[in-house]
Amino acid sequence: MSETDTPLQDRHVATPRPLGPPASVPGAMLAILLMLSAGALAVWDFLAAVGVVAGPVWVQRAVQHLHGAEAAAWMVLAGAAAGLAGLWLLWRGVKPRGVRAVPAAGEALWVSPAVVAALAESVAAETSGLTHVKARAKRRNVKISATAWGPPEPGLTETIRTGVAARLAALETPPTITVTLRQEGQSK
Repeated sequence: MSETDTPLQDRHVATPRPLGPPASVPGAMLAILLMLSAGALAVWDFLAAVGVVAGPVWVQRAVQHLHGAEAAAWMVLAGAAAGLAGLWLLWRGVKPRGVRAVPAAGEALWVSPAVVAALAESVAAETSGLTHVKARAKRRNVKISATAWGPPEPGLTETIRTGVAARLAALETPPTITVTLRQEGQSK
């Protein structure tokens, strides 16, 4: 049996990386709006020129206003600004898309930062002596804010950090864990 005859369940198929939206989307949306506006203006001018609607023909009026205009210094600056905007849009069009998730080790599984934060928060919430826990996560770090009632036990911060690190050990690259412990209530 050749490799092409191997049953599907015996093959390891890697899951593609979940990517964010292309960086060119805002520029493309702006270009679409400008083109739609130019199209609407052209339809208006056509209808006004034919006499279907009453009103001025705006393109003709703009051309007559610019007729006989001479070059000015601001036109060079406007051209340079338009060129820079074009280069920026070109860069946004070819810029690689960002990765939006964290790979789990040895699996074809990607975990979003929101799930990583929920896992960290659930572990920290199981720690005794805490009244409130909130976790935020990015691809490379997790920040946990916890509130203890009264004076916290010695080593509570390290207990939370160790528990969260154990839960997130399945990630391909474990994130940096930062724990901020606040005190409320008695014996501030």
